[in-house]
This record gives sequence, C-alpha cells and structure tokens, in this order.
Amino acid sequence: MYGMRPRNIEYLEFDFNSKKWFFIIDHATALIAWKKAFNEGIIRRGATLFHLDEHTDFYFNKSNINKSKKILEMGDSELNDFIMKDLAIHNDEFIVNAMYSGLIKDGISFYFDDYVPEYDDFPRKRKFICDGIEHNFYLFKEKDISLIDNISSYREIELLFRYSRDFILDIDLDFFTDINEGLIDKTVSRTSKDISRQINSDLFKKMFEMSKVITIALEPANCGGNEQCEKILCSLMSDKFFEFKNFDLRAIVDKFLYDVNSEDIHFD
Repeated sequence: MYGMRPRNIEYLEFDFNSKKWFFIIDHATALIAWKKAFNEGIIRRGATLFHLDEHTDFYFNKSNINKSKKILEMGDSELNDFIMKDLAIHNDEFIVNAMYSGLIKDGISFYFDDYVPEYDDFPRKRKFICDGIEHNFYLFKEKDISLIDNISSYREIELLFRYSRDFILDIDLDFFTDINEGLIDKTVSRTSKDISRQINSDLFKKMFEMSKVITIALEPANCGGNEQCEKILCSLMSDKFFEFKNFDLRAIVDKFLYDVNSEDIHFD
C-alpha cells in the first residue's frame, strides 16, 4: 500500500515449464498465491522460500500470530480481508505470517537494503520457534547474486537443500534496481546486461530449477515508477534463460495490468 492507495490483491496465474507462476502488484499478495498453490497440491507444508528483494521483508506484527496460524484454514474472502486489513501497509509483512501458518518452514533471502536485522550466527540468520518447529531465515546481503559463492557450501543450507521437499522462488523487481545519484536520487532499472548476468548465474539457475512455484512482485513504486518497472520486467522475462517459446507473456501481463489498472504499466 503506497500512501492511501488500497493494497492490490489481484494476481495473474499460469503454468509454464512445469512450474506455477504468479504475477502480483503488491508483494503481500504472495500469501494468496502460495496458499492457492498449497490448496492445489503443488507445494506442501514446510516449503522453503528463496526471496530476492531490495528489502528483507521480515517484518511481523505479533498481534497477528493467532490469525497467521490459521492462514491455511482460511477461505478466500477471509484471507483477502486479512491481507487488506491486518498486514503492515508497506508490503513487508507476509513471509513470517506464512511461516507461522506452517506453509513455509525456512527462507533464504538475498537483499541489499541498508537495514541489517539482528543475527545469531553466520550466515546472518533470524529464527523463531512456533508450536515446537524452528523457522530460520538466512540473510545474504548482496546486490548481485552472481557474485555470491555457492550458498550450499554452508552446512545448514546444504542440509536444507537435501531434506526440503518443496521450494518457492519469490522475486520482487526492486531487487534489480539501482540509485542514479544526480542532483536528485532516483531509483532506476539496472541494465538488461546486468539483469541477464544475474539470472544466468549458477545460483539463480539452481533456485529456479528447484522451485515449483514462482511469484513475481512488480512493486512499481519501489522500482522508480511504471517506466522503470517495465524495463526490469522486460529484461527479466525476455532473457533466453526463461525460454518462453510460443508464449505471448507480454500480451498476458499487459492485459492483466491493464485490467487491474493499479499502476497502468504496459509493454510497448
């Protein structure tokens, strides 16, 4: 939610490359997407989340504990109401809620925001216990994931890869932004070459191949506006790595964004 604009909970869903894809405007809507994938048997309880975002999105209002535990039992209207009325307005409260529900057990976050949460050990980690189950959120601060060493070299994460059953890849497009430092700081898209290098890195390929569900949050307000968000989206989805052969993704995304009319983004 930006200013007084209501949170947008619409989503675009399709199946491609043996994966379930969801495009959303506001990142908190990922809860709806993940629960839908769970209801359809695509993922089970205790999934592992890969999270690429400028921010860690690890905020949590403790007053939401009881409701969060019941997310998987909620009907559509109840979940929509919870997301619209209960979650923090800045789209940074949804991951911990999913953990309290049992849908997600652990998460691995790649971020570059200056805020560094408290941590227990290396790699930086946030953890909590809910109903006897320990949840861990591993934090890697890096603007370019192609520069990160193989994360499976960390024993905890290697065990996570070995024993986790289901994975979700969650991308906020603001991960692919930079600051143009002129007279006025302005958030801008990174170059297509830079984005392509990152998503063709071994780390991204591993996350992509392991994941059954992919959520992509457009978050144009955090990307520098509609034009910059469009540039990022085009660079990301037109890369040969995704291999959307004979699939008119641009027309579908354009229609989705036009229909919901929340940010009026379009492809030329």
